[in-house]
Amino acid sequence: MIGAVVAVALAGIAAVVTLGTSGGSRQHSSAITSEVAPATGPVVTARGGTVSLTLPAGWRGADVSAGVQGAASVLFPDDPSAAASIEPRLTVLPRAVVLFGVRLSAGATSPTFVDNVNVLPDPTAPPNLALEQIGPAEARGIGQFATITGQDVVDLGARKAYRIVYNTATVSGVAYIIKGTSDTWVVTYTFGAPTADIDVAESSAMTFDAS
Repeated sequence: MIGAVVAVALAGIAAVVTLGTSGGSRQHSSAITSEVAPATGPVVTARGGTVSLTLPAGWRGADVSAGVQGAASVLFPDDPSAAASIEPRLTVLPRAVVLFGVRLSAGATSPTFVDNVNVLPDPTAPPNLALEQIGPAEARGIGQFATITGQDVVDLGARKAYRIVYNTATVSGVAYIIKGTSDTWVVTYTFGAPTADIDVAESSAMTFDAS
């Protein structure tokens, strides 16, 4: 079922966020062009360099396509104590996630994942379906644990994506459904605030590439 993998993965991400700290409008008729500039943070690659994403400035990320062991040291290279405390929490990440990034919380007494991004393929999405067909199905999956506040097709640079904006009682998020060469990818940004920072998400999502 389209969206089932994503729902399980995003629920898992929500669990990680919690440790650190059904409806909606649809617009299918035309694409919305993003006016934000591409992100300027570090470029993170996964799956042997075939998947890449530029993170927003101030964020850090890690390749978790082969598992999360050692990922905490990549996220917190200058703080062994923080890496050691975070390592067990990373095991909550669903196995489907291939890339994970976080915004480091300035002045926090302990590292948190309140603002984060995760990237995963959805193998249940049939390759012959159009983005406008896959997107609403993915939204229904996300709607199993969150309230959908908006859905639309947007331009991310040279490609289109189906954007889903949602929130729960504690976090908000923006998910981008992107059709790659052979996979349908879901790039999801979660924020520890009632309203998602769409500009931050968009600036990073437009840099996503999967060969």
